[in-house]
Amino acid sequence: MLTPGQIDIVLASFNALVNRPRPLIPLLQALAPDGQAPDEPALTEHLRTADQSDPVINRLRYLLVTWDASDGDWTAGSTQNTKQRRECVYEALNVGQSVRAALNDRLPFAPSQPAILISDEFQRWYGHDVRQKQDFYWRHYKEYLLAVRGLEPDAVHKLDENTNLVLERMANPERTDAYQAKGLVVGYVQSGKTANFTGVIAKAIDAGYRLIIVLSGLTDLLRNQTQRRIDMELVGKEQIRSSDDIDPDFDYATDPHWDRFVSYGGRPVDLGGTRIVRLTGAGSAGEFRSLQHGIVSLEIEKRVPNQPLFDPANLSFAGARVLIIKKHPQIIRKLIRDMARIGRQLFAEVPALVIDDESDQASPNTISPKTTGGKRVTATNDRIRDLLKILPRGQYVGYTATPFANVFISTQDAEDLFPKDFILSLPRPTDYVGVSFFHDLEKIFDDDDQTVENSNERAFVRDVPRPKKPTDDRLAEAVDAFVLSGALKLFRIRNGIPIDATHHTMLVHSSSLQADQSAAAKQLRSIWRQSGYDGGAGISRLRDLFESDFSPVSLARGESLPFPPSFEELYGDLAEAIRRIENDEGPVYIVNGSDEANDPDFDLRPVWKILVGGAKLSRGYTVEGLTISYFRRRSTAQDTLLQMGRWYGFRRGYHDLLRLYLGRSEPLDKKGKKTLDLYQAFEAICRDEDAFRLQLARYALPTDGSKPVTPKEVPPIVFNSHPQLRPAPANKMFNAQLVAANFGGQWIERTGLTKRDAEHNADLFKTLLAARLPVTEKFSARVDGVGETPLFEAFSLVAPHQEIMEVLRGMRWTTSDLLRLELGYLNGEMGDPAVDDWVVIMPQVKNPKRRWEAGKTKFACVERKWIDTPTGGRFLAFSDPKHRLVAECVTGVHKICKLSSSADHLRKPRRGVVLLYPTKKKYLLVDPESTFMGIAVLPPSGTVSTLEKFMVRQTAHPDAVIVNVQSRATKTPRKTAKSTKSR
Repeated sequence: MLTPGQIDIVLASFNALVNRPRPLIPLLQALAPDGQAPDEPALTEHLRTADQSDPVINRLRYLLVTWDASDGDWTAGSTQNTKQRRECVYEALNVGQSVRAALNDRLPFAPSQPAILISDEFQRWYGHDVRQKQDFYWRHYKEYLLAVRGLEPDAVHKLDENTNLVLERMANPERTDAYQAKGLVVGYVQSGKTANFTGVIAKAIDAGYRLIIVLSGLTDLLRNQTQRRIDMELVGKEQIRSSDDIDPDFDYATDPHWDRFVSYGGRPVDLGGTRIVRLTGAGSAGEFRSLQHGIVSLEIEKRVPNQPLFDPANLSFAGARVLIIKKHPQIIRKLIRDMARIGRQLFAEVPALVIDDESDQASPNTISPKTTGGKRVTATNDRIRDLLKILPRGQYVGYTATPFANVFISTQDAEDLFPKDFILSLPRPTDYVGVSFFHDLEKIFDDDDQTVENSNERAFVRDVPRPKKPTDDRLAEAVDAFVLSGALKLFRIRNGIPIDATHHTMLVHSSSLQADQSAAAKQLRSIWRQSGYDGGAGISRLRDLFESDFSPVSLARGESLPFPPSFEELYGDLAEAIRRIENDEGPVYIVNGSDEANDPDFDLRPVWKILVGGAKLSRGYTVEGLTISYFRRRSTAQDTLLQMGRWYGFRRGYHDLLRLYLGRSEPLDKKGKKTLDLYQAFEAICRDEDAFRLQLARYALPTDGSKPVTPKEVPPIVFNSHPQLRPAPANKMFNAQLVAANFGGQWIERTGLTKRDAEHNADLFKTLLAARLPVTEKFSARVDGVGETPLFEAFSLVAPHQEIMEVLRGMRWTTSDLLRLELGYLNGEMGDPAVDDWVVIMPQVKNPKRRWEAGKTKFACVERKWIDTPTGGRFLAFSDPKHRLVAECVTGVHKICKLSSSADHLRKPRRGVVLLYPTKKKYLLVDPESTFMGIAVLPPSGTVSTLEKFMVRQTAHPDAVIVNVQSRATKTPRKTAKSTKSR
């Protein structure tokens, strides 16, 4: 192990290697006194034996991520974020194999998912030169995230990279001509969007922006939470209070976590930073009001009065004003009025940044121009437009996890909020717990073989009502799970796991009506009174839940986290958990706008409560310590439903304790004839969200030097695979119709099949199979560095393109145009699809329960989950990941994939793949219906350069359409079509 003095030497050498790696050992020798420099054996031993919190390990973790993603002549042309780049790092450090092996073991290379960026051209201005000149706030914010928030170095590095992508596409604050950029950042629910825009604000102030306005949702809860986060992590102690003597009236005087607020060790303006002037503060008293007495605080000072504010001499002197306000039209109007009183000319000179949090809520115009002739828009949208008018140098950046409404904004209205300059889709963070955590999106279970080891649904989801007891709403069980999970958190803390158990919460969300919420709270209090936790029945229930649920799940999914060997080990922790839950006005808080509401203040005191709520908990607001969620609230809008779920975010040290109690048959009408399975709804949303991001990736900035597709040229391709849902409320969806698309190399799998036409579809494939006798093959696929898929048996045959097209055109679906765009592409509407023939692959399962006969061959039927719908019905999915990889190998869509030798002869240029699945409904022991023909289609990548052809309604002329064609190679100019009735 290294001595403390040697550790200091190593850390000093790392400071000299921030910009690029250089030979390490000579640098250590140059920095150390004679004979005290650590050599390679000592460094190797330290790397292998030091604990995770060791400063050398932590610093190296950050540097390796930085070097893996940087550029320079030392990289020898290697690609960023690859193993080859890591090897270049080792070569530049000039370290031996022992150090390299230790680093690979201790800090193994793991490629991070890049952000997806769609961008218009911009004037480059932001880079290392600006940040070296002034990086005061960003530097301290980065250190705060590492030291206080405990973020991993690679997460902070990705934040640095992604915030750079936003900053460089904003206008240079010293730019002489005014330019107003508009962009959109797409994250995940509870995934760190606030950290991202706080980082953007820090860098913007460092770069010269002098007015920061954050539009923070619609509720006091969210505004106050955002205000405190920015005050705590960016503004800092020295700029919140006027002196070192704490004034009992200052807004955080009673905050129990004042010690966690960032401190700069002095006033930032005296330390090389810019002065921040807060124009809003904590709590309801800190909300923005007309600045009748303090209007001078909004007026930004100049050093050189006869020069504009954006002149460098004035920007370096002026302080930055920061406002966190609710997104209410009357509040925005007050701000605009105060700005106008000070002088429109002054604010025309101010480099400003407007952050719109939850930008899909309230901000988009929801009044169709078709009904008003484009003459009227919603109040909030109108006020934001007015705000940007008075700030011609104001940059607008929207943040959302549900961008569907934003991409439907008209591109033709220059004053509207469409992200014309960039769309940035952030990657799903490591260890993030979102919707996909609870679903088995990449697994197909042919039989009833789901276990807590292989199925997220089986491990973490509990059906409501209980399947075998349809009258059991399981609410009492969810309360037991809340108590038990709290005790298990305390047990882990006692055993050295650094879990943040300041807050431990359960969310009950079943209705938007306050009367229903009040009734739910009353029921929960009754359950608690009758729980029997003081002994007897209550302890017996907790023991059963411990042994039947938490113990098997945690042992399978807990990743070696400590778990009690017996229930008796938990007695003391249970008593403490119950005490904390009962403390402070009982176990239940109502979080709504009623008189009986008791909004939790996570900032002022620990919260161990069951929260019953509605709208206040459904947008942006972080429910701290959320562990058990009981969710029965129905909605038919994807974005609303996803936001209401308040998915967990980051739950380090207790992800295995999370439970989701979810309604499986929630009524959609008064008589209960129509119901919604929320689990299936969320699974469909998750698949649609992934498909949306995949489509965005198709338009990402090209690396081949061709011209990029701009945000205006990207169609609003929002998928909707659940028949009872729509992407967003109808009033947000009055633009755009896709008329053609390029499906080259794109997976096509539609699952909406009609019961009445199942036999018709089966007959189409019987004719095909009778004409061409299928042969038996054994398939597997290998990807370099990943491994080989399991071997599976399948029938296969090869058929000409037109023969397959006749079958696909003849198939009947829940709606007649379900494959309209795909068939149009394969028919050549976008150009040559580059398909000469198709290989049809019919995977077989072992010991099938049922078979389907075609000609002289009997094929195994697979079983898939079925959903009844008003138009027929649909399966959740047909294909399996190992089958899809084989299809990608055959078509050449996957470039570094090898097929098993027995099937390699099927690989051929200009060949597509059809995966065929004779399918029966899962769980039906007796199924008199005909077999359904499930298909998945993968065309080869092809040579068509056009991405999509679509129509967008013009705001000024609702009956006219704009026809746009996107191409990688060229930007096709927009052409105005003749006025026609929209279809």
